[in-house]
Amino acid sequence: MASPTTTPRAVQPSISRVTSDLADLDEAKYDVRTLERLKGLVLEKQQCVDSEDYTGAKRCKEAILMLRKTGLTICDLEEQKKVAVENEEYDVAKSLKSEIDRLRQQCERAGQEPDSAPPAPAPAKAAAKRPERPERPERPERPKASVEAPREADRDRVDSSSSWADSELRAMARVSLSSGAEVVAAAEFAAWWEEQRARREEGACFFHALRREVARRMGLRHFRQLALVCEEKILGPESPWNKDDPLVAVVRQFASGDELLAAAEAEDVERLGRALDRPAHPDAASGGDDGERFSALHRAAGRGHLQVVQCLLEAGADQDKIIDGMTALQLAAGEGHVEVVQCLLDAGADKNRGTTERALTPMHLAVSHGHTEVVQRLLDARADKDQAEKSGSTPLMQAAVHGHGQLARTLLEAKANMNKSAHNGLTPMHMAACQGHKDVLRTLLDSGADKDTAAISGETPLLSASKVGHEQIAQCLLEAGANKDSSTVDGVTPLLGAIVQGRKGMVRCLLAAGADVQKRNVMGETSLHAAAAQGHEDIVSWLLEAKAQKDQVSKNGLTALHFACAQGHPAAARCLLQARALLDEVNINKNTPMHVAAAQGYVEVVRALVQAKAAKDKLNRDKLTPLHFAALNGHVQVVACLLEAGADKDKPNSAGHVPLQTAAAKGHRDVVCCLLDAYSNT
Repeated sequence: MASPTTTPRAVQPSISRVTSDLADLDEAKYDVRTLERLKGLVLEKQQCVDSEDYTGAKRCKEAILMLRKTGLTICDLEEQKKVAVENEEYDVAKSLKSEIDRLRQQCERAGQEPDSAPPAPAPAKAAAKRPERPERPERPERPKASVEAPREADRDRVDSSSSWADSELRAMARVSLSSGAEVVAAAEFAAWWEEQRARREEGACFFHALRREVARRMGLRHFRQLALVCEEKILGPESPWNKDDPLVAVVRQFASGDELLAAAEAEDVERLGRALDRPAHPDAASGGDDGERFSALHRAAGRGHLQVVQCLLEAGADQDKIIDGMTALQLAAGEGHVEVVQCLLDAGADKNRGTTERALTPMHLAVSHGHTEVVQRLLDARADKDQAEKSGSTPLMQAAVHGHGQLARTLLEAKANMNKSAHNGLTPMHMAACQGHKDVLRTLLDSGADKDTAAISGETPLLSASKVGHEQIAQCLLEAGANKDSSTVDGVTPLLGAIVQGRKGMVRCLLAAGADVQKRNVMGETSLHAAAAQGHEDIVSWLLEAKAQKDQVSKNGLTALHFACAQGHPAAARCLLQARALLDEVNINKNTPMHVAAAQGYVEVVRALVQAKAAKDKLNRDKLTPLHFAALNGHVQVVACLLEAGADKDKPNSAGHVPLQTAAAKGHRDVVCCLLDAYSNT
């Protein structure tokens, strides 16, 4: 039984009449696609006449007339478009192209429906007003093709799954469109066959090869979407077929991608082939076991299944499709699958495309995971080695952050920009210093990277290393001549940064290198102020040994002793007191160290000051004594210590209130009792 889409053998068109009609066509006046459609309609019309289907013949005749008119219009518009492009009138050329595409769509549909609409009038010449953009046409159906063997060949049935070696009869096959025009001649097909046999391994399937070649000749990218039908049955790899029976090519709709994804995960090429045979679109996305969405290509690329990737690419999978913000190349690069990366690059995958969320390129992902060979393949493919991700970080910065010294050398050999900065101004040097990667830092220094480059905040690599305590990095930078006293916009030096973070080893390293101990920040605070505020007794001692000024005041009038007392660090305070720091220096509010210690309730600091003979009854700007502060804030132990030291309990403040009244007003019962006991004992 013949396929319904083919003409029965008993009804053959009249060759003479077809030849006469074809001779009337002036091939120079039509483009190739229109001419091909016209020839097909001429042949179909004669078939209808021979089978006495006059309604169909009339429809074909009307379609031929319409196509002739439309085809001439297309040729005219093509000339107009060419002139517009030459005159750089690209908007006009784009509009003309849209109109040409619309007319081509009409040509494709001509003769397929009884009531074909006439073509729309052609737009004005290129110099006229730009025509309105026409609506986008529906995608035309692909042409059907028939695959058959020469009639004189024997009619034995052949198993299409046989090996490539058994191919003598099959090499005689030819491929033609429904119009009769040959796409692959018998001799050309035989040559193609021999070439395939020389390249492929024994046992490869003839069915898949034949279908793939027919799809390619038809311009059908997803070859497994093409079904070969014989006598209304879809052929498969195991189906026998008769060389004289016509095979009809049918384009099928795609199925779900679940089975594709499962086959890709299992690296099961045969199962993948069966899934594609059903068919399924090679780009179909589905949920994986981890809840994320992937296409089969994504899953195969991420797991390094090279054969699956090759099969999917051969089936026309989109190598640049983004699912959940990632392409297949990004997944393969991040996982270090070198051959899969190369396969995708060879297929034309975009090597510089960034992820949706952070704009990480395949190069970023390969570098961050330390995949040197993948990086080399990307560099060989001329991937952008300096492309920045969303925060401005380059692949070289990623190498610096993760400590991949060999990758840093590879990128530098490829002339990567070693001084390029991220959006915050940090360079690869900053990142290597901050993370403590000496190998990368040394590589950058040897390559000539700027050792004193400053970020937007003014932070240098030495400060980055100082804050986190990477002494070897700091030593390396100092030996390279880095500025040991560079400061940020806030005046923070490497020494100040190390002290604030309590990096004692780094402090010794910087002091040994001769760092300036008197360098101030924007608040006028020195390294000694910072050490006292942090309570680092040993650092205070080292700074005093380095000749730091013990009574230097900040912009607020605070000395190092003020800072130690305000933060409650008795050891640091004693160290300063032993160095004979000024006991009663006042700040801008006329508060002494005793005032600030009493106000905060630091009884041990108060005792240290009392032992050092600090003033107990000095008034500040508001005429408050240390005893007033202690009573006001309810610090009964400080009150007792000051009373024991002989503090004046009757000294009034600016409002005329003595400490007892202040404590009573605040409801500090224990302080009131303590003061009353002091009165009763006098």
